[in-house]
Amino acid sequence: MTQEVLCENCGENTTSNVFECGECYNQICDMCANICKNCGEHFCDGCYHDHKQKCK
Repeated sequence: MTQEVLCENCGENTTSNVFECGECYNQICDMCANICKNCGEHFCDGCYHDHKQKCK
């Protein structure tokens, strides 16, 4: 059974891959998820910008 999840970034219901933001723990769909090239964590748009500055 596939469960629909509401992406907390774009507001769309999705049944595709859903990730949890590594900072704020919001549910984000695979279209919205930003993947850090250094650590591989997934982040929403707002948290990714801050994380990118810190993760070197």
